[in-house]
Amino acid sequence: MEKTLVTGSGGFIGANITRMLRNQGYFVVGVDNTDCGDVDLALKYNTTDERLYAKLRDFEFEYIFHFGTPSSVISYNKEPARCYSETTLSQLFMCNYVEKNHAPRKFIFPSSSTVYGGVATRQREDVYPVPRNLYASAKMAVEGISSQCAYMRWNALRIYAGYGDGEEKKGEIASPVCQFLKDILVGRSPTIWGDGSQTRDFVYIKDVIKVIGILMDSEYCGIINVGTGTGTPFKKVVEIINRVNGSSIAPKFVPKPGKYLENLECDTSLSEKVCGKLDYDIERGISSYHTYLKAKQENHSQ
Repeated sequence: MEKTLVTGSGGFIGANITRMLRNQGYFVVGVDNTDCGDVDLALKYNTTDERLYAKLRDFEFEYIFHFGTPSSVISYNKEPARCYSETTLSQLFMCNYVEKNHAPRKFIFPSSSTVYGGVATRQREDVYPVPRNLYASAKMAVEGISSQCAYMRWNALRIYAGYGDGEEKKGEIASPVCQFLKDILVGRSPTIWGDGSQTRDFVYIKDVIKVIGILMDSEYCGIINVGTGTGTPFKKVVEIINRVNGSSIAPKFVPKPGKYLENLECDTSLSEKVCGKLDYDIERGISSYHTYLKAKQENHSQ
């Protein structure tokens, strides 16, 4: 059985990657510093712990998915030194591990659309990024580290505003779609910063996993956007959720924080060439996620 490594295997995207791999018959070694999730072999370590890489020397992995790093601007604002060092050091350690052991068929890891923070137009992979916060700067750093690794084939996923099944475990660092849905499902007004005109390119987790599955065996290496190509205003997200839920709960608006990103919208030219079109627009994605959360809510109440 072919072996794969997933760091952050208990997290939002990592757990969905793990599910895809196990459904395809792979043996999954999962790494997480809290809960490794539903894997074949669990290694409970932080990805900067050198003892982890000593254990990994016993394996040859067909694929490595390195998603075990801090994944939110909020986390970086609270613990900037820890988040930045964990993100960059774990990338260095993982690349060093691959160089000294066995190069996988693909090494796939998350960057972020936030690297485009200062780019006003639809963001394309070949424009010069203008990161505006430490989280985005850390993602630029891991792209740079990987670009020096001529011994392996890699993809950096500049994921836009990912949301969907399993994200609710992220709590306060979950996406606006998740936060708004959870509020409306319990009859609470969702909170929007500003007037709700700001936009994000919301991409459903099933499409993120579809892209990852295609990239596993794609000849394309390097950076790639993962988004729908459509920016949706936050106030429209609330409208869609109310329509799907059969409710009419109005949001409450509060002042925006400083250094706030107004609009992010993906240029999909490269991703469509490599991976084809995505399956979920914002309405279909929210409808699917609503069904998932309602079922969880009902099961919990029984």
